[in-house]
Amino acid sequence: MRLEKLDLNMLTIGQQQVMEDILQGPRRAQMQDIGLVGPFDVFVRAPSLGGPAQALGAAVRYGSSLPDNVREVAICTVGHFHQARFEFAAHHALAIAAGVNATTLEQLRCDQVPDFVGSEGLAYRLTRALLGIVGHTQNSS
Repeated sequence: MRLEKLDLNMLTIGQQQVMEDILQGPRRAQMQDIGLVGPFDVFVRAPSLGGPAQALGAAVRYGSSLPDNVREVAICTVGHFHQARFEFAAHHALAIAAGVNATTLEQLRCDQVPDFVGSEGLAYRLTRALLGIVGHTQNSS
């Protein structure tokens, strides 16, 4: 089931605030390019949860001291583990833009042991450990 497109003229004050926070915040350029996709549409629909959720996501993504490539490897690893196709696809593009090797990301997507090196390899291994993954294959648990 797909949600109906949001009618921007029918938003409540709370929904308008979440929309403004998303469109005027650090994701502004991304949203101008692709629109309100992924979880952001749902965040606007449920502002009491969506407002804090988008703020937390923005703080983790934009307020971190991690280099972009390291952060995107961690996000792609989590997205792949949880089979979150949108999350993986969106951050796959951001990872490549941050300098992560496309072939290595494809290995991750295809359940192969990716050849991440250096800080990217550390991010991959640490993320897997935090997810409780044992062994070398993506589907090990």
